Amino acid sequence: MKINKIISNIKSELGEGVYYDNDNNFLFWVDINKLNLFFVSGSHKEIYKTPEQISSVIDAYDDKIIVLGESGILSFDYKMGLWKFLYMTPEQYKNKEFRSNDGIKIKENLYVYGVMKKLAENGVGAIIVCDQHRCRTVYEGIAIPNSFVHIPNSRKILISDSFEQKVYVFTFNVDYTKVISRRIWLDLSNTTGIPD
Repeated sequence: MKINKIISNIKSELGEGVYYDNDNNFLFWVDINKLNLFFVSGSHKEIYKTPEQISSVIDAYDDKIIVLGESGILSFDYKMGLWKFLYMTPEQYKNKEFRSNDGIKIKENLYVYGVMKKLAENGVGAIIVCDQHRCRTVYEGIAIPNSFVHIPNSRKILISDSFEQKVYVFTFNVDYTKVISRRIWLDLSNTTGIPD
């Protein structure tokens, strides 16, 4: 029998970016519009103010949380309360019309994430890759990049476009500096389903 339970009754206006740290039994998520980062561990709950719109938590280690923000990838030391910018989004998407939406850590110092217009517009977002050297735009033309799922033992990532109601398989080259191909993996555009 499957049992569901409510672990927190914290309300969010635009709750996104859920991340569960299995090693420490920590749960994180954000409220993009209210500039809040939530932390839950057992009965302990914390709410942290963010310096900009944060859309997703993509990693946690030691006392640090790695998040996607309007300007790029940030680290937050939640014990010290210190924010640090790690990687900056390419200039054409680093303005108040755009924000990050979802992403994934592939390995140490390698992140793939999406940016979108805050007022979503078909084909105007992009896929960004950040490595130890820089962040680069590797694909343009996605509206609402969501649900990044890395397929194990491959250079393929499932990325949905919630605007188009489709999930794509993106295949990258060996160092993730280029998208080699993109094909539809699931098409929900003739249904009410929206991949997120």
